[in-house]
Amino acid sequence: MIFLGNSAGEIENDGLIKLGEGSTGIYYEKRWIDYNGSVLNDYLGKIESSSNNVIGISANVRNQKDSSSPIWVVDVIRNYGNINLNGDKSIGIYAGGDTNYNAINDERYGNVGVIKIGDSFEKKNPSMGMYSDNKNAVLINKGIIEIGKNSVGMAGSKSTVLNDAGGIIKITKDGGVGMYLGDGATGTNNGTITTVGSPKNAIGVVVGKNSEFTNNGTIHIDSADGAGIVIAGGVVKNYGNIEVSGGAVRSRTDNTYTVKVLSNRVKPVDSDLGVYVDTLGKKQKPIEGLSNLGLQSVDLLIGAEATEKTNATEVTVGNDVLDPFNKSIEASNIANWNVKTGSLVWEADSEIKNNKVEKVTLKNNLILSLLIVKQQRK
Repeated sequence: MIFLGNSAGEIENDGLIKLGEGSTGIYYEKRWIDYNGSVLNDYLGKIESSSNNVIGISANVRNQKDSSSPIWVVDVIRNYGNINLNGDKSIGIYAGGDTNYNAINDERYGNVGVIKIGDSFEKKNPSMGMYSDNKNAVLINKGIIEIGKNSVGMAGSKSTVLNDAGGIIKITKDGGVGMYLGDGATGTNNGTITTVGSPKNAIGVVVGKNSEFTNNGTIHIDSADGAGIVIAGGVVKNYGNIEVSGGAVRSRTDNTYTVKVLSNRVKPVDSDLGVYVDTLGKKQKPIEGLSNLGLQSVDLLIGAEATEKTNATEVTVGNDVLDPFNKSIEASNIANWNVKTGSLVWEADSEIKNNKVEKVTLKNNLILSLLIVKQQRK
């Protein structure tokens, strides 16, 4: 293992690191974040293992600040090389600690970082390409992540997960999951999440409780019993493409999905569906196939984007924004749709007739409250 702890300097690997069971290839630890220290697995660097319970690159950066701490995010982990872990319960890159930094599977000058993860014996305790439980860390994939049976490409608990433009997550075997968002994570796909061949029970993205997922890219799932997105308590914003074939569905619910990571902590995915509406009408595409989810009630979450263009205290959401979602509501056969907003300042006042959202007006609660207080004082 290569180790750097609480000192200035960069770990750079241009050679081959082979790992035995329960070991870590590169470990970086620091009490605070600054520019003096990072991990680089360069384009000639290789980290390999066929043993179980290994981590390719691990960082534990904490928030005990000193005067040199930067005011913006630092790239602490960068992989331009190859991380190839075939053993069970293994992680390619782990971003721990509690301060803000990026961990990137990167590309540079035509050199693309590649993380290959083998098969997992248990679907509920899988190997993962990239993982973080640090709420301030950001996992970024600009390279290639390839996963085997029952394994997960990128996963976060309370953290931020980004499959960026050019990033590809390949699901090659049965039961693989491209991206897993649990326990309040935020995830975005600007790249591609795809099956290779036709593995069974493959899932593009799992959106867990209190998590939020935005799709600007492509999710392609060719899989018997597979799904583009499994929704279980999170919010989905779809601006991209969800392509399914081979018996897969675009979306479904699964209230039993749990994942154990690193320790034996269980991260449940559990609750109803929230569908987000971008009120600036940025060609957002509603989730299709809601009638197959068996839902009794769905929240239509009205965004406050349209209020950014005006100083008015009331803003009416345009029919051009609502029409695609009304078509989705009509096709869903779901009886109870609730119109809400996640904004602390704006309230969504709605008119619903015959299970159709006729009108939504965003009202500024803060301004109204100040007017009420002012009137009461007269």
